[in-house]
Amino acid sequence: MTMFTADNMSNAEYHATDAISSSAVKTVHGKSLAHWKAQRNFTPTPAMAIGTAVHDMVLEDGNGVARGPADRRGNAWKDAFADAEAGGKLLLTAGDYDTARNVADSVLLHPVGQRMAGDDTVNEASFFATDPETGLELKCRPDSYWLDRGIVYDIKTCQS
Repeated sequence: MTMFTADNMSNAEYHATDAISSSAVKTVHGKSLAHWKAQRNFTPTPAMAIGTAVHDMVLEDGNGVARGPADRRGNAWKDAFADAEAGGKLLLTAGDYDTARNVADSVLLHPVGQRMAGDDTVNEASFFATDPETGLELKCRPDSYWLDRGIVYDIKTCQS
């Protein structure tokens, strides 16, 4: 099996590659090919945004997340959204931001969370391989990889 790692590839570059993701493989295996194809054009939910924020707060110091107003109504949200977007940040309502911060702080208090955010791990490395039986190009992007031990970490904030 041919495999390589791209440590400095952006998330956008990773998603733009034609290789099949580990998430796609899991969806096809657990549900169907039709379910995977239907996922391609979806709008992230507020719950997904909280998960993204927790990820950023644990592994990237939270610099990619902004705390917005209490709700998504009116000019206060519209203006905060424009500012966040201009700065390349994810905007959350104040309550969602506080929830994400509390979850991230909880993760970072645990020894495993500390290991994930540690200096001897690689965060957001992209792995690519060619399956020898099918010839399919595969990819995965674990949140954190402990080089010395070969341990892969992936933060999840969902129930399913």
